[in-house]
Amino acid sequence: MIVRQVLVVSNWSVALAGLAGGGAALLLLRRPRGARAARLLVGPRTGRRVNARHRRRERARIASALPDMLELTAAAVGAGLGLDAAWAAILEGPPAAPPHPLHDEMARYLSAIRLGASRADALAGMAARTGLADVTRLCAALLQAERHGIGLNGVLQGQAAAIRSARRQRARRQAQEAPVRLLFPLVLGMFPALLVVTLGPPALKVWEVLSRQAGS
Repeated sequence: MIVRQVLVVSNWSVALAGLAGGGAALLLLRRPRGARAARLLVGPRTGRRVNARHRRRERARIASALPDMLELTAAAVGAGLGLDAAWAAILEGPPAAPPHPLHDEMARYLSAIRLGASRADALAGMAARTGLADVTRLCAALLQAERHGIGLNGVLQGQAAAIRSARRQRARRQAQEAPVRLLFPLVLGMFPALLVVTLGPPALKVWEVLSRQAGS
């Protein structure tokens, strides 16, 4: 009895330790510094996978928040602010929890401008760091507007509308491709079960008949 209680306590201890370790690992991987620390702990190959997964998550968050940020920037520009002042005003608002990678990129852009970089270089660095086509097109449109004296308000609203339209088209295309993608898993998952249900009882009867004949 005592041995059984000791085994139960030890099993619960192992389970709780595993849950605590898994939770700590998830919290560690959600932060940039945590991802770098995990890369050092688990080795270069697994660390590269962790870093790539973290970068994909950051890019998805940037792509998701970009249209709203552009519309907010357009409203600030329409109120009389320039691009740099509008982004500075947005960053001075309540900080996001957890920190948003798009805000980090805007802060890096403003830091580069304060250090003396040109707007073209700062925007090019932002596009290169994110690696997103939407950000690259946005930076090119902002530079073209500055070069030709086009109002930023219309450019920002146009970019936000174009990103939302492209997102709706991607969602519509994925919805159309979903039945085709689900066909193969459904066939693999349902066909064996159908075979068992339809052919199982006759196969058992045949086996019983053959067994009786062999026994007689």
